[in-house]
Amino acid sequence: MDIEEQYKLEQMKCSNQLRTEEFKDRRAEIDVLIKDTKNLEIYALIGVVVYYAWLFTHCIPFPQDKMITRFFPWVIPIFIPTLGLWRSYENILQVLNIAIYIRKIEDEFARNSLPIGPNSPTDRTR
Repeated sequence: MDIEEQYKLEQMKCSNQLRTEEFKDRRAEIDVLIKDTKNLEIYALIGVVVYYAWLFTHCIPFPQDKMITRFFPWVIPIFIPTLGLWRSYENILQVLNIAIYIRKIEDEFARNSLPIGPNSPTDRTR
């Protein structure tokens, strides 16, 4: 084996190792985004419950002549889940973009017939 072939082999090994690490990193990022979305759902629910609990326990005087100001405090909690939905939507879009990228990495490994995943020989976390 000459130096040129050794260089190409080493370059291929480094590239494969980089792709494997990239694959693991992107999978971890998806896990973090999913956990963030679950936490966001919980926080939005808690925020709405706490707001309504406060609203039910405190007397808020309303002017009798203006109907809009009478119902305004009851409408405010609609914005909490709406903002949570917006953030969750952004998380889902980011997960989909990462999934597309991971799929490209998996396809490249499949073309090179190199296994990748938690039970593969390229997984060095064991």
